[in-house]
Amino acid sequence: MYWRALITRQVDKVIAPSEYIKKEALLNGVPEDKVEVIPHFTMKNIEGRRREPLEGAVLFIGRADALKGIGEFIKALSLLESEWSAVIVASGEREKIAEYREMAGVLGIAERVEFVGGVDYASLDEYYQKASVVAFPSMSTESFGLVGIEAMSFGRPVVAFDSGGPAEWLKDGETGFLLRRGDVRALASSISRLLTDMALARTMGERAFQEVRAFRSGPHIKRLITLYEAAVSGRADEV
Repeated sequence: MYWRALITRQVDKVIAPSEYIKKEALLNGVPEDKVEVIPHFTMKNIEGRRREPLEGAVLFIGRADALKGIGEFIKALSLLESEWSAVIVASGEREKIAEYREMAGVLGIAERVEFVGGVDYASLDEYYQKASVVAFPSMSTESFGLVGIEAMSFGRPVVAFDSGGPAEWLKDGETGFLLRRGDVRALASSISRLLTDMALARTMGERAFQEVRAFRSGPHIKRLITLYEAAVSGRADEV
């Protein structure tokens, strides 16, 4: 109630990174005319440098957390029949990472999955460049999903669960595949399709590379400045 009163009476605008978050704000009593959607942006690969990925390489980046879908990702890998290798860049507790290593072992794919701990932001570039496909199988509802547009900036197709924000940057069938949340078989099928049809992967990757222009700092800052100018103008009489 306090938050609702604060928003209603004192704040001119609330910035939401996605339409999903806007809907959540409205459900929690924030007036619709006060919510403005300004998507996140990425500074990854602003030079536009791209190179050929490693054949059959699949990438997951995220926390070693069940909510990020790391378990679903490993299960999907175990269903792949084509040649593949996977890298999991996962930050988090060692015990959690050890659990997922064990899961890969139980499923018989431990030798094909490389677990990398948390790395610094700049080092992620090399992993994106090597990947043929980037998976974003979040089981929690994402406010946006920065990993997706980072992958797109390197011209990589993304396979993601439809969980909030991803639906707003991933065009299903064009820049990757958007799947029903938790559908492990669909996740495996989509990854496999991209690994075995390199022409499709390249086409989707190129579209992704073009689409990410809308998620750069320029458009973001322009909309942000416009919003602040409107807020300041609206308060001019109070000064």
